[in-house]
Amino acid sequence: MDRRTSRRLRAIGCDQILSVVAKYHHFDPQEYVGYRSGSAGREMAAYLCRQWTGMSLAKLSAVFGLEHPDGSSNLVRHAKRRAKESLEYQKIITLLETKLGLKTGNQV
Repeated sequence: MDRRTSRRLRAIGCDQILSVVAKYHHFDPQEYVGYRSGSAGREMAAYLCRQWTGMSLAKLSAVFGLEHPDGSSNLVRHAKRRAKESLEYQKIITLLETKLGLKTGNQV
């Protein structure tokens, strides 16, 4: 990424990501918290939090109400696999990154 683009990208927190992803999937962000939450978009939210906040797996697990860092690692891994297998999933991730102001038209 060039310097001009990196300066335009804004800092973002997990709360913002959870809010935007949950809204897109028609859920309340609190529905993503808990060990057995099966709410649509949860894995995607974990992936975007990890990708854009630099949050550790331990802290990410706490955000999602998981007791062990492996829990959030699994969420992220599942999202990456789905993105690799589904063009539609990739498009949703890109759309949400754009809504969050994380993607610009000048990225390399």
